[in-house]
Amino acid sequence: MRLSAQRGAAPAHVLLDPQGKIGRLYGASVTPTMFVIRADGTVAYAGAADSISSARAADLEKAEPYARDALRAVLDGRPVAQPRTRAYGRVIRYES
Repeated sequence: MRLSAQRGAAPAHVLLDPQGKIGRLYGASVTPTMFVIRADGTVAYAGAADSISSARAADLEKAEPYARDALRAVLDGRPVAQPRTRAYGRVIRYES
């Protein structure tokens, strides 16, 4: 929580997974991979945060916000339009 505060973030929960158990369970292969999980534990969305693989702030305005749209759909009780997209980022190297 201290690291989150230093970054100016305010998450409701933080999950640390140093052995990669949860990452493997959900099939995360790159970081970041976004997951939206319904209250019943099923995965509603898995993939990229948005449609543009860039860290430039200007690109955020042009990107389709996949994860945000999925979260809103779940909260509204609607089906997720794109339940899976291709995540982009650095490859996760799990220990054997």
